[in-house]
Amino acid sequence: MTQHVALRPAIAAILDERRAAPALVFDLARIAETMARTAAAGRRHGVRVLFATKSFPAAPVLRLARDHLDGFDAANPGELALLGALARDRIVSITDPAVGALDGAALAACDPWISCEDADRAAAAPAASRIAIRIAASHLVPGDDAVGGVALGDGSRTSRFGVRPGELGAREALGAILRAGGNRVRGLHIHHGGVAMAAPARLLATAAAALRLADEHRLPLSWLNLGGGLHLLGDRLDETFAALRALVPPSIELAVEPGRLFASGAGFAVGRVRAARELAEVSLRVVDLSRACHLKWQQPSVIARPAKTGEARRVLFTGPTCYEDDLIGEWKLAPSNYPVGAALALTNVNGYAVGWNTGFGGVAPAEVVWVE
Repeated sequence: MTQHVALRPAIAAILDERRAAPALVFDLARIAETMARTAAAGRRHGVRVLFATKSFPAAPVLRLARDHLDGFDAANPGELALLGALARDRIVSITDPAVGALDGAALAACDPWISCEDADRAAAAPAASRIAIRIAASHLVPGDDAVGGVALGDGSRTSRFGVRPGELGAREALGAILRAGGNRVRGLHIHHGGVAMAAPARLLATAAAALRLADEHRLPLSWLNLGGGLHLLGDRLDETFAALRALVPPSIELAVEPGRLFASGAGFAVGRVRAARELAEVSLRVVDLSRACHLKWQQPSVIARPAKTGEARRVLFTGPTCYEDDLIGEWKLAPSNYPVGAALALTNVNGYAVGWNTGFGGVAPAEVVWVE
């Protein structure tokens, strides 16, 4: 997708600078604004908003999450350690399979919600923690396949995480977790397997199915964590939260764990064209931004002026490594706007880029630039 974006002057200035290395650029003010707006919607409707730590493992953003949100989602002991004092007195939803390896002092300083998908993990959960059963959403509500998940016999895909309701052995697995965790098991935690909610109806159907599952297994549900995948609902969160709260009884604490949502409209990348070549089928540009090193897990869009009539051609931008899949994107543009030395500016960059940012084979990591 090609985008003509109205940029804040501070962001535009950064993207226009001639840098020796590629850069990932983030608008902290925009991130803070999105967090504050999401948290306010949650508080209006009694929905806890937690921050998915893995989605943006960077100190400036984690501090904003501490300031604005109700807590964090930590996927493993390393993420809990990364949070450090930021997790104090906050909810921390922990989904790591190795629950016995969690730091006791860190857990004592926060309000830990431990998610388990088998009896051994439930039995090993720290005594002071609340326990939820982790559920694979694609088995709870039929619909979109889990992205990159486990292939099933019918050709569909499901998450490799969580108990799968309706599958052979699932009832026994749920019963074993309930017995192992005892009266600490009071929650359900939904894992969407990479599926983003395209409309509120999907999340509402998931919540309704979770309530039915709890009733079926006589689970005295006191909290329901509906997970992440909310970035497509950015402008509909208020109505979504209102509808969820109307559906879920007020006695049940309700939580969500957005991640990419908070980077919406706030992340950019910029690099320079290092080589240009005209091929019969496409204009090729090699830039110092690398998909393999700097833009992993990204679906960026180019920020470009529309080409004049008759000038547009397919332009393929690739990274500088010899890895054949180091492809950034292909857009119909005016090749003349991208000579050697020209800037390639991208939008729709999220915080996973920071987490994955690395160097390889003489390619340096991207500089990370924070704009207040």
